[in-house]
Amino acid sequence: MRIVIDMQGAQSVGSKSRGVGRYTLDMAKAFVLEAIQKHEIFLVLNGAFPDSIEEIREQFKGYIPRKNIKCWQQYANPVSGIDGNEWRRCSAELIREWYINQLNADIVWSTNLQEGWVDNAVTSTKLMDGKELICSTLHDVIPLLYPEKYLSSHIRNWYEDKIKHAKNSDLILTVSEYSKKEICRLLEIDESKVFVALNGYDNNIFSKGIGSDVERVAKHINLKPQSYLFYAGGVDDHKNLNRLLRAFGSLPVALKMKYYIVMAGKDAQAIESHLKFIASNVGIDTNQLIFTGFVPDLELATLYRNCAAFVYPSYSEGFGLPVLEAMASGCPVLAANAASIPEIINYNEALFDPFNEADMASKIEDLLTNESLRNSLVEKGLKRASDFSWGASAKQILGAFESLHEKQTSAKVNSNSYQALINKISCISAEPSSVDLIQTAQSIADNLIQSNLDRTCYLDLSCIVHFDHATGIQRVVRAISNELLKNVDSTYKFSPVFSYSNHNNFYHIAQKESGYDSVKDCDLSKNIVDFKDGDILLFLDLNPGSAITKSLQLQKLRNRGVLVYFVVYDLLPVSHPQYFVPELGAEFAEWLKTVIKSDGAMCISADVMNKFHEWIKKNSLVPSTNFEIKHFHLGADLKNSLPSTGLPFSAEQVISKIRDNKSFLMVGTVEPRKGYAFVLDAFESLWANGEDCILVIVGKEGWRNEHTVNRLRNSPEYMKRLFWLEGISDEYLEKVYATSTCLIAASEGEGFGLPLIESAQHNLPIIARDLSVFREVAGEYAFYFNGLESVFLVDAITEWLELYKNNIHPKSEFMHYLSWRESALQLKKQLNLTLVF
Repeated sequence: MRIVIDMQGAQSVGSKSRGVGRYTLDMAKAFVLEAIQKHEIFLVLNGAFPDSIEEIREQFKGYIPRKNIKCWQQYANPVSGIDGNEWRRCSAELIREWYINQLNADIVWSTNLQEGWVDNAVTSTKLMDGKELICSTLHDVIPLLYPEKYLSSHIRNWYEDKIKHAKNSDLILTVSEYSKKEICRLLEIDESKVFVALNGYDNNIFSKGIGSDVERVAKHINLKPQSYLFYAGGVDDHKNLNRLLRAFGSLPVALKMKYYIVMAGKDAQAIESHLKFIASNVGIDTNQLIFTGFVPDLELATLYRNCAAFVYPSYSEGFGLPVLEAMASGCPVLAANAASIPEIINYNEALFDPFNEADMASKIEDLLTNESLRNSLVEKGLKRASDFSWGASAKQILGAFESLHEKQTSAKVNSNSYQALINKISCISAEPSSVDLIQTAQSIADNLIQSNLDRTCYLDLSCIVHFDHATGIQRVVRAISNELLKNVDSTYKFSPVFSYSNHNNFYHIAQKESGYDSVKDCDLSKNIVDFKDGDILLFLDLNPGSAITKSLQLQKLRNRGVLVYFVVYDLLPVSHPQYFVPELGAEFAEWLKTVIKSDGAMCISADVMNKFHEWIKKNSLVPSTNFEIKHFHLGADLKNSLPSTGLPFSAEQVISKIRDNKSFLMVGTVEPRKGYAFVLDAFESLWANGEDCILVIVGKEGWRNEHTVNRLRNSPEYMKRLFWLEGISDEYLEKVYATSTCLIAASEGEGFGLPLIESAQHNLPIIARDLSVFREVAGEYAFYFNGLESVFLVDAITEWLELYKNNIHPKSEFMHYLSWRESALQLKKQLNLTLVF
């Protein structure tokens, strides 16, 4: 079966921090573990709660593949509790069901239908025709038991509508036999349609004697263990907190003054002044009443373990999860003898009449003064808690789903076409505004789930489009994009795109035979990229500023199911900041922080990958869920990298000079870290010592290197034994490689070292600084040197020349290297794309 679980109960403002939120997360986890071997499970999230999406992905990491966590989008504001929202709510309900229909599920399970009164959660059943069976959890029907308290005229219609949708379900799940009885009675439905699966608890958290108790208690309440009574939960009328305060207030003064009352939960904190008013009227010092607000589970378990007693006076509960958690944590529990609570506790000594304050006070006094009773309640509570588990309940629910599915006889067809949805929306009785229509149209467009055959990997080539400086990175971008765009593939097609800083959109690129052109500004609106769930956005080019300004937009794309990856060429601005202007280093660090909030970094070497891991650890950063750092290697064949062409008039003479002499070649932008000044010092020493050799530099003028640039241009050996070929074409560079004697790679830091494998392609020997990345690329097929003083390079060249004369120097012709086609294949493999050229 394919089973879809609607996870809004773990997202919505109304449920996330309550028992429904815990049920949704913990029951769903247990269900996935139980069902995943035999069935296909999808989780569906609501994109209107963006802050919860990454959190839930993290919760289910290792439980379910990321691609099976889907997110539908809604751009209107359908909150039911706001007047005038009827059309938005109705259209959102239809869009949600249409989106789920596209998943072709056999079972759709909503963990809580009673959502959306105070936030943008949306629930409904069978508004769109579908083949899937609908199963809904109805935790309780308390508002129907006490309509005068909970069903004012404003909320009644909404609640009754949710109950109608619950009755439309093929199966109703509930959490106790008590709830089942009340559901069948008040909804007038047959008990065969209602299935009971008791709640569980996380025994890794709610267990006796786990955790740094004293520290956690002090963090929240600064009280000694056993010095407080504890309550955790909501503050609705049926929670009965006013009677709890009156019962405590009636205790003997000497006993009462020994204890505080601690109340956990955001709702209790919200009405703190009201509860303190009640306390002051019944003889309780308001300083004895402490409100923690929302408490995470680990701290909550500690508060359970260290209290003198957990008291739960609620007289109407579908289950009463805090009671079970408290028992499992090893504290003595007292609770109301009402609704589902006796079913959960199952021993009379712990129960009191919730409407009798004297009985409640008597039970509290007995517990606080009778050590034997306390120990007995702890022991019985631990034993009873061991009967409950999310895993056992999940197994029961799966069995109920399998049985329901086996009994299905009619073969239905999903109404998942655009037209079916539009027809339904057009029948909504309320009138939409023009803004409503625009938002709904966008929501429909963004909720279309494309087939695997329609997925696209978009390649961001913004620098190539805007300012191709023909640097090493741009050569890589041209080469790999050229190979990717040749691809004929049944899973992904590739498409080049570009953007601008501070633009939320990406734009299609007009591809030419010789490269890429951006569309004109006036055409931008017609060329906006329409991303879909399952697409990939790969930042193949390096454009930190633009990516940083898109951090929020990239997260929105990831929320929608688009995978976002970056190619990381090096970490030099943060590893060698002395060679870059401070502003660039700061920007680069921000870019890396943007990268780790994506789905992954594709580094161009294992060395860069390892350094990236180290940088993240050193800066104590937390990457996004499922973030991966992988690596691939670059290629070497210039002819397959959209090479530039053209030779200057002087080319033949220069090539002849290089060919006829011992010529040492350096390739790369003339910037400080590349070691040009260091190499020039060495060659000036060699020339002064009578060594007849040539130094050839191929690269554009870089930054912060004015002194070295002036030395090169004003050298007495310029165009004699020193040749600086600025901005030459790839065609010219090929000829230089082919006629040189040896490559010198003197850089103090690199991400890869592309000239090394380009040299190997031409069987050109290599002298390289002993960097880990150069060792990774060239292995034993290069001659290595160390040291930052030119004398070390002079000695290395002298030694290498002797080896060369005897033909025993390391030979690059045996070095393994990739073509650009093979490099592109490596990259695609790391992106988990199954592609065929």
